[in-house]
Amino acid sequence: MTTQSVWAKRVADTIFPLSQEQHDFKKALQEWKFTGEVVRFDQNDDDEPTTYEDYPPCDLCDYPHIKTGYVIRNILTGEELTIGCECIKRFQPDTDEADINKIHVLKCLGHLRWNRCRVNISSLEDYYQNEGAFTPKQLVLVFKLMDRHKVKYNPICFKVKLRRDRERAQLDEISYRDLELIRPALSSVQAKRLIEEGIL
Repeated sequence: MTTQSVWAKRVADTIFPLSQEQHDFKKALQEWKFTGEVVRFDQNDDDEPTTYEDYPPCDLCDYPHIKTGYVIRNILTGEELTIGCECIKRFQPDTDEADINKIHVLKCLGHLRWNRCRVNISSLEDYYQNEGAFTPKQLVLVFKLMDRHKVKYNPICFKVKLRRDRERAQLDEISYRDLELIRPALSSVQAKRLIEEGIL
């Protein structure tokens, strides 16, 4: 039995009971869509690190200890599953990690708009759509708004833009606490550079 057929068997055993389609595997898969919700299991609700053993298994294939979960929902039954990164790639093969992150970021901004924040969320959405990232000050604002309005988000899905001098200058204008808030959104290269420069 091939790896793909073992995966398909496990997935079929999971999704058939939760889907309207009960016989055709491909049709059953088409009922399921990525919601844009990304869940981190490496921290608990108090932002305290958790151990690897505490990470849950993938709901789809039962792979143990997934660090990041991607929520999929059946559009016909409303059932939801939280799956790992390998299953989301197989589940939506035309969607890469950047697309998944973009879906998550835009969903979070949409939640802020629905909460009627006193901030122009549309301008933040436009900036993100054009640049694919936020300036440091924008990201601090977005994270604080999401915390205030209790919007669940995964900070590693967000990106910080630090290419221009004016963007880098914003790092001097924000507090160390705010810098720590956006730190998970920094790429490893950005974080290393900021550590070398004594900013982090």
